[in-house]
Amino acid sequence: MGGRVLYNRMNVRRQRACMEELLCQICGGPAGRDRNGWLFLDWRRPDSPPTWPERSITSMPPLCAEHARVSVRQCPFLGTVDYAVLRVRKPCLHGVSGTLYRLTDTGWRTSENDVLSPYGEPRLPGMLASRLHRELRGVTVVDLPQPGPDRTGPGQFGDALVALTAVPGGPVIRPPRSPTHAWGVTDPLRGLLVGRVLREVRRVHGDADRRVGEE
Repeated sequence: MGGRVLYNRMNVRRQRACMEELLCQICGGPAGRDRNGWLFLDWRRPDSPPTWPERSITSMPPLCAEHARVSVRQCPFLGTVDYAVLRVRKPCLHGVSGTLYRLTDTGWRTSENDVLSPYGEPRLPGMLASRLHRELRGVTVVDLPQPGPDRTGPGQFGDALVALTAVPGGPVIRPPRSPTHAWGVTDPLRGLLVGRVLREVRRVHGDADRRVGEE
């Protein structure tokens, strides 16, 4: 496979698949895991908890050992932050983030970007979710894994750096659908935005029908 990895671009569907199934964000294969947990890279953010890296909220899926090393060597962003290599026993699903839309007289308009909507709290109206987040619990800071038998073979995105990134000149690779996951049912666009659009359309038409009846 040819092309150049764009580390600052994220493929929404692949991010969700890797986060849901704890797959390596680079190759789509099984993420590295040992007795201390799954392998993650994380860094302190302005909104990180005082307990960081414990209970950190991240949208970055785990990695296999091989591609954790590749990321540390090649990702430009990691060269600008004080990152940590982590083993996480309980990477718990936390919520989604995305763009908020509001319905106006001229159609849908964006109001806020990159808004986090935790599970267990009221849904934000008109959100188009783009990233799935996990809360990292049971965290151990470790050294970067050394080369060794950490992987079980090429991942579902191929043995190349294409999982979360757009690769100019490379093939379009889509993750296979999980037998327990239907994109059409739980896709954030359909579940959050389109559903609300349909409800709003029904409400508007209902109001119009009542006005016609009154006249």
